[in-house]
Amino acid sequence: MLVIAFVQGAYATEVILGAMNVVPLGQLEAAHSFGMRPWQVFRRILLPAMLPGALPGLSNLWLIATKDTALLAVVGFAELTLVARQAAGATKHYFLFLMAAGVLYLLVSLLSHWLFGWLERRLGPGRAHA
Repeated sequence: MLVIAFVQGAYATEVILGAMNVVPLGQLEAAHSFGMRPWQVFRRILLPAMLPGALPGLSNLWLIATKDTALLAVVGFAELTLVARQAAGATKHYFLFLMAAGVLYLLVSLLSHWLFGWLERRLGPGRAHA
């Protein structure tokens, strides 16, 4: 799990760094000249400007982590797959249990896709950033 956290963290860092490089340096300098503190600059200038560029990459990393590593999922997909195989072996209904596990994976992927799509539309270019 530690290795997975390091790898996903490295990829996420690259995505966020790329999104931060999109923000013009003049905006940050202007915020500092107005006397904003670093946290205010981050919250009011940097985050709203970089988030629309970072969301597609971060959503891609989330879906990769969900599909490739069951350890990072909130609902415990590692146990889901293991339990589905054990139940299928005990009852000899392999198709039923593995299909149910596949449907649960699909639901999480679709829900994640919908959520990140909604965030991208809400925070995309031309939208007011709160």
